[in-house]
Amino acid sequence: MAFGNGPSIVTSGLTILFDVNSPGGVTGTTTLNNMVPSGPISSVALYPTSTYGYITSGSVYISGSNNNTSAGTFLLGYGDLASTINNDFTTNGWVYRQTTRKATICEYRGTFYRLEFSANDSSMYFNQRNVNSPNTTNTTSVSVTNALNKWDYFSLSKSGTSWSFYKNGALVGTTTFTMAETIGVGNYISLGIAWSDDDYASNTMVGYIGPFAHYNRALSASEIAQNYNALKSRFDL
Repeated sequence: MAFGNGPSIVTSGLTILFDVNSPGGVTGTTTLNNMVPSGPISSVALYPTSTYGYITSGSVYISGSNNNTSAGTFLLGYGDLASTINNDFTTNGWVYRQTTRKATICEYRGTFYRLEFSANDSSMYFNQRNVNSPNTTNTTSVSVTNALNKWDYFSLSKSGTSWSFYKNGALVGTTTFTMAETIGVGNYISLGIAWSDDDYASNTMVGYIGPFAHYNRALSASEIAQNYNALKSRFDL
């Protein structure tokens, strides 16, 4: 399988593929379709309004105002992805941040009990907020400098208790992390939202979201490099 009509990406274990340039990848002006027909999430769409976002050539632009529930947009999709996080998985996403607000590559479970893979100015990390009291947020992270106004490809590959973080196809670091509770069924995911606690939905990243992929297995370093190399020319890298 290729992104758009470009070079091939890894297909083994692929469950979600959102790409504006793929044939049939977009419906109307607000919706991206999952190019994996049997995937757990059929589509994501600009939510709650397209006023602060739009689909453009090769990517989706989103923005939001801090602490203002009526001024923000992110991509929202319905289905169950959260339970896959109990097992091995890989999440990959291209983002272009224009402000210091973090970019959430994927928020795997809806409501306030976050499961998120995100990047900010100085790190990449996975957050798990427990459902049960005292609702502790557990985090595993690696340090990396992420500049603004440039495309980056962020990847997280989980194999057992090993969590490997990659940037632009290269390994940044591997941590050991055990989630504090089993993850139950989720009812939606979001891309680009910027939770900080029980936060306003408008606290989104400001910038562009490129192709996004999720796998139900841990990709190897060479496979993640393959996916990066398959798309980097689109972003002049």
